[in-house]
Amino acid sequence: MEGRSRLAVGGCAWIARLWLRVGLGAAVLAAAVGTIRGNDPPGCDPAAHDPADYDPADYDAADCPQEIHPGSHKIFSGRPLAKSLAASRSTPEHLVRPVVPAAAWLPAQQSAVAPPVSPEPAPLPGPRPSGAPAADASGNNSQEKEKLGTPPPDNRMEFLRRATVLLQPCQAQFDWGIDYTWQELVSPVVLTDQQLDHERLRQRALLSPFALRYGVTERLQAFVNMPVGFGFLERANAERDCFDTVFNLGDITTGVNHLLRKGEGPCPDLIGTLAFTAPTGPHPYAQPGEDAVLGTGFWNLSYDLLFVKALDPAVVLYGVGYKHYFARDFLGGVVAPGEELNYSLGVGFAVNDRLTLSTIFFGTYRPDLRFNGTGLKGTSEEPMSLRLALTAVSTNCYILEPFVRFGLTPDAPQAHLGIIVTRTF
Repeated sequence: MEGRSRLAVGGCAWIARLWLRVGLGAAVLAAAVGTIRGNDPPGCDPAAHDPADYDPADYDAADCPQEIHPGSHKIFSGRPLAKSLAASRSTPEHLVRPVVPAAAWLPAQQSAVAPPVSPEPAPLPGPRPSGAPAADASGNNSQEKEKLGTPPPDNRMEFLRRATVLLQPCQAQFDWGIDYTWQELVSPVVLTDQQLDHERLRQRALLSPFALRYGVTERLQAFVNMPVGFGFLERANAERDCFDTVFNLGDITTGVNHLLRKGEGPCPDLIGTLAFTAPTGPHPYAQPGEDAVLGTGFWNLSYDLLFVKALDPAVVLYGVGYKHYFARDFLGGVVAPGEELNYSLGVGFAVNDRLTLSTIFFGTYRPDLRFNGTGLKGTSEEPMSLRLALTAVSTNCYILEPFVRFGLTPDAPQAHLGIIVTRTF
């Protein structure tokens, strides 16, 4: 019995010492874990210790000693971890984690206090110095951007190639095609038996509008027009019915187009055209009402002003002009057609970079014809017409322009249509 009592007392003592050691180890481990999780003394905020905002001047090493855990890269303050673990020799060595000083983890340039760097102020808006390239929204100079490809040619103005300056110096254009005009007039006539009747006068012309244009300078363009073709005349009343045909050269016109002002901003381009016409074609004063005609029969000099404004994708134009006819001797006297005023208004619309639709209104006023200084009543004319055209620019330097022109008053031809082919050299 006595041996068993001693054995029991010894076992209890051994168990008590075991529990004492386990409790002591648990206390030391709890103290270490509490230090790792941030048991900081008052005045030290672990949340504020971010490595990006670290500044050694903001902390007191005596009041808030610092250690850095290399695995989490978080700065801890409070009692040093090494001292807490070294308080008990019974703590296993694998629980002791290495401690890295703050000065060894932080970059070298952050170990010393750096002066604050103030950001550069943004440039204030204002006028750009002359010659300085413009900058886009990202701050890059627009001139430094790489251009991809070449822009398509601007062919919006090609429907005005006969009235404005489009050719470069030493560049030329040649026109040909088909131009058909039809006009019919019905007027009263007194027959030989003193009876009143209606007479029908029908005039037709089928021409090829040969024309040549040449670029003299960037602002000057010379031209010459030489129509060639057929003229037809049909005259019929109760007493007679006559028909005449002629093939010849029409009136030749030559002149220059001058770009007087290059439009900028709201101002349009201003083009002046000076032209001179020679009466080379058959005229109506040789045998009035008997022969087919292709010309007017008078020398004339004209000057026109054309205003053109490009409003992408449209082109707006308007103009005025004046023509003077020189008097000539016909029918045993001096015939003077007088002066002529003309005006125009139109618009062109670019469907794409090769097709342009255009509509132009033409108006003219001619006063009474004068014979030997006396005006002939009822001979004044006021033709008005509307021209519709499609201008197509091909890739091989050709331009095709079908057109139709309607007469709006009896003095204008009722129908005028055709197609013009232009070759650029």
